[in-house]
Amino acid sequence: MNLYTVQKEFLKKGFHFPVLGLFLLSMILSSCSMTESPNAMVNLVLEEGGKKYAYTHLGSFLAEEQIKRNESPTLIPTTRIFEDEGKYYVAPTQIKAIAELMSGQFKRHDFKDASCDGYLSSNDQGTYQMQTKSRSTGKIGEQEIEYRISLKHPEKEEQMEIVWYLKTPGGGERIGQNCEKKSLQIIEHPYPGKTVLSSKEFLLVDLNKIRDFFDQKISLKFDQDQQLLTIQKN
Repeated sequence: MNLYTVQKEFLKKGFHFPVLGLFLLSMILSSCSMTESPNAMVNLVLEEGGKKYAYTHLGSFLAEEQIKRNESPTLIPTTRIFEDEGKYYVAPTQIKAIAELMSGQFKRHDFKDASCDGYLSSNDQGTYQMQTKSRSTGKIGEQEIEYRISLKHPEKEEQMEIVWYLKTPGGGERIGQNCEKKSLQIIEHPYPGKTVLSSKEFLLVDLNKIRDFFDQKISLKFDQDQQLLTIQKN
């Protein structure tokens, strides 16, 4: 189940939750998903200067507390990557960590481990900002929510906007800027012994667009078996 499916189901029932609540709910549901190729839940890795760093979604405070106890920071594969015709896509709500790694706006934790040279976490320095705005339509009781993500370049006076809309009630969405709808064939196991192959439509962002905005020299490497998306900086 993806974020937009969750939103639609709640909106059909007349419920509306804050963006943060929807984001956390989508992460939990995505982590529990048994969905197979052509998509996978991954951890994020940055390779830079001959070193390898893993990104922890639990934040700087918890990472530092674990390191103080000589523990490895917790890693949870919460980013869902879709691959289609050699390109990689993610849901708009999962752009934040990837944008921070590509832009270099993160907090580094030097803690050499068996698998990496250290860890990275969010530093919330303004590279990523998400806002919502509700507008009434021509029908009483019907509204359209605008979701707008702003990515700021750390060195240039440039900004990239990712925009999409969700109608309430009903949960119908439409694209705005720098995102697209894609119908993908996916295999799901809703319960043990049950396999379903179906075509589903997802609202996604092409990671090449995010890369080109921050640094065209960045390369991406997706390892489905190891559940890793590696961002390589030359």
